[in-house]
Amino acid sequence: MNAMKQLTQVFVLFLSLSIAFTSCSKLEDIEEIEKEASHPTNGRLKSSSSASFSVLTYNVSGLADFISGGNPAVNTPKISPLLNDYDIVNVQEDFNYHDELLSATVHSYLSDHSGEMAIGDGLNTISKFPFTIFKRVKWEDCNGVFSNGSDCLTPKGFCLARHWLNDHTCVDIYNLHADSGTSPADYSTRDSNFNQLVDAIALYSAGHAVVVVGDMNSLFCDGEIGVRKLLTIGFQDGWLETYNSGVQPDNCEEGSIDKILFRSSGTVDLSLLGFLNESDNFLDENGVEMADHDPRSAEFAYTSIEFPTISFKTAHNTFLRANLNGGDYVNSSATTPGPWEQFFLINPDSDPNTIKHGDVVYVQTKKGYYFSAQPNGGIDGEALGANAWEAFTLINHTASDRSIADGDVVSLKSVHNTYIVSEPDNDVFVDRTAIGAWEKFTLSIY
Repeated sequence: MNAMKQLTQVFVLFLSLSIAFTSCSKLEDIEEIEKEASHPTNGRLKSSSSASFSVLTYNVSGLADFISGGNPAVNTPKISPLLNDYDIVNVQEDFNYHDELLSATVHSYLSDHSGEMAIGDGLNTISKFPFTIFKRVKWEDCNGVFSNGSDCLTPKGFCLARHWLNDHTCVDIYNLHADSGTSPADYSTRDSNFNQLVDAIALYSAGHAVVVVGDMNSLFCDGEIGVRKLLTIGFQDGWLETYNSGVQPDNCEEGSIDKILFRSSGTVDLSLLGFLNESDNFLDENGVEMADHDPRSAEFAYTSIEFPTISFKTAHNTFLRANLNGGDYVNSSATTPGPWEQFFLINPDSDPNTIKHGDVVYVQTKKGYYFSAQPNGGIDGEALGANAWEAFTLINHTASDRSIADGDVVSLKSVHNTYIVSEPDNDVFVDRTAIGAWEKFTLSIY
C-alpha cells in the first residue's frame, strides 16, 4: 500500500469518527436497496416444491492493512474464488477490499457496498438467488470509541435480504455484526442489539422462514442475554443441532461467536442437512488461515407450499396494482394485469387448493411485500411481514361452500372491520363499512 493511500484512509477514518460517535444511539435505516427479480407465473394451484441451498457466514477481516492484524490486501483475492462453493454468502468486516472480495465470484446477485471502514457497516450479501428486498439497519446502541472493541467507530447493525429460492418460495436471511467486548457495558449493549434484532424479525419477517447468520460476539454460555434470545423465539442453531444434540452448553469453551440459526414458517419448512467449520477450506498456500475468524457453513433442505397467483379486477374494469411491485402505494389504474397486478394469495393455515369464503388471507406482491390496511382507511403495499394489519378475511360472493375459482367475485375485509374499495378515479382505500359494487373484485387465477 503506498503512503498516499495510507494517508487518505487515516484521514477518512478520523473524519468519520464524529459521524459514527453521534449516530450510535439513534435508530435509523442507513440504507435500503430493492432489487427487481423475475418470478415467472406458474400453473394454477400447485401444492409444494422442495430443494436445498447452502449458506456461508464469514468475517473476512477487511480492515485496512495498516490496522488489520492480518494481511487482507493479500488474502482477500484468495478468499474470493472459494466463495463460489456456496449459494448464499454473508460477510462481515467487508470494508476496504470489497472489489477484491468479489473479483473471482460467480454469484449473480450482490448487495451494494456500504463503504470502507468507519463509513460502512461491513455487511454484504453475495447470492446465486435473487433477493428483492435488501435493508440495512443500524444498532440503536453501541459501546466504545477508542476502547471496548471500538464498536462506535463504524455503524454496525444488521441486514435483511429476502431471497427467492424459486419463483414462489422466499426465505429471509439476516446478517449481523453485534457489539464486541467483555465489559459489563459491552454485555448490556450486545443484549440491546439482540433485543432490537428480535423486534425486527417479529415486524419484518412474520410469516416467513428465517436464517440468521453473522459475527454475534455472543456465546450460549453468556446466559439469557445475547444470542439465546433467538432460541427463546423458536430458532435452532446449526452447531447446537449438529454437535451438541440441541443442548445449550454452559461451558464457554464450546461453540463459536460465528453462528447460523434458522426457523421454519407455516409455508416454508427448513431442515438442516449439515453444519461445518470451513476453516480448513480457507487456508493460504502455507496452510495459514486468511482471516481471524473461521467461516461457518450450513446446508438446508426446504419444502414450500405454493399458493395461487391472482389478480383483482375492479367494478371499473381496472386492476388493483401495487406500485413498483411492492414497497409503495396501491391503486387501481392498470387496465391489464401485468406483474404489478399479480399477487400471491396466502393462507398459511390452509391447503392452497382450499382457500375459501371466511378464510384469513394475505395479499403478497411478487417482490415480497404485503397489502397493509392502515387504521385511518389508507392501504399500501409496503409491509415486509404478515402481521395483523396485513390480514384480510376473504368474502366470496360467488360461492361460500367451495374453494375459490377463476371468475369468483370477492371482497376483502380488514382487521379494522372495513373493506377494500376501488374508486372511479383509481384511488384505493380500505375505509368502507359495507359492501357495494366498488368493494367487489373479480378474481383471475393463473
